Amino acid sequence: MHWSSQSSRMLMFCYGSNMLARTKNAIQRVQNACARYIWNIPLRIHVSPFLLSAGVLRMEQRRRLHFASLPFDVVLSKAPSYLYDKLTWFGDGNNRYHTRIALYGLEMPLYHTTAFRGSFAYNATKCWNNLPPPIPASKTCIENASLQMRDADQIRDRGWLKFNEQTSCLDRGFVMP
Repeated sequence: MHWSSQSSRMLMFCYGSNMLARTKNAIQRVQNACARYIWNIPLRIHVSPFLLSAGVLRMEQRRRLHFASLPFDVVLSKAPSYLYDKLTWFGDGNNRYHTRIALYGLEMPLYHTTAFRGSFAYNATKCWNNLPPPIPASKTCIENASLQMRDADQIRDRGWLKFNEQTSCLDRGFVMP
């Protein structure tokens, strides 16, 4: 876990795409125990309705949401450098012959094993390249909160994003108008 201060806010960067099932279950049990303590839930009663009514995401959903936003934060802040340096933009190398590349696209890293699919570079590139066009294009004016809210409302209302269970990242689920 790494802490980095960014202009009056603290960002936590952690990554765990290759988490074991037993670790996921243990983390969920901790959240359930905390919920039982906070709301005084008896052992025979399910915790999920209490979490849902309070608007608390389960730990698996929380981890996925965190990773979906992590590449965006890393690209915008260029920090931490050990994560940002793993990302390669189109046009940074010898890909001058590519004619159909996205303006804000990341180049997929070469890999030779399936274990590499769990790496930050692979998953962040896959998630970033699957974002709808309004999101990467707004990276230059992300400080404008109204633009963020408008884009978030538009993306939610039109159903542009959906979560891919297999790749643990956001996929396009839309047709641009």
